[in-house]
Amino acid sequence: MRRAAIILGGLAALGALTAVLLSLINDGAAQFEVAGERMVVAGNLTLLSTERIEVLAEQHPEITTVTLGEIDPASDPQSMMEKALLIRSLDLNTEVAPGVTLTPGAMLLFLGGTGRRLGDGAGLSVSDWQTSVGPASLLDPQHPAHQERRRHMEVLLGDAALYDFSLAAAPVGAAHILSADEIARFGLTTGETR
Repeated sequence: MRRAAIILGGLAALGALTAVLLSLINDGAAQFEVAGERMVVAGNLTLLSTERIEVLAEQHPEITTVTLGEIDPASDPQSMMEKALLIRSLDLNTEVAPGVTLTPGAMLLFLGGTGRRLGDGAGLSVSDWQTSVGPASLLDPQHPAHQERRRHMEVLLGDAALYDFSLAAAPVGAAHILSADEIARFGLTTGETR
């Protein structure tokens, strides 16, 4: 009887440990959900999650819009730009979920939408960013570190004005929430999406 109690106690402890480990693994992990014509994306997006977006879009041709929820600020900016270009190539819209303000890194993803809109109470933010040699705003404008992000905005918005504005808007680690006038000035929303 005592042996059975020890075994059951050990199994219970193992089950609890497994639950804790799973919660740690999933904490902030990328989340994807298809709801009708929308693919809802949230969490920590990495280069690996790009394939998930592509597969879901193939499996659900009814998807027209990628809705961005709370995107983890630790998400890789390189993967954001990659996903944005994928979203554009798939001719999908992007929208920010109601009440969510996208971090500067997640803004790179939002720009990929063919049509772009904000849900009620949603916002967009920008800031300077950290390069391997210091804040981007302190580098010469022709420094190679600027090329990839500047080109990203040129491809998706038609010019790099937002990039240059972002460098001065807020320091690394902070964020400037764009006003309605700034959103209009940079053409960040396109009105209603299909």
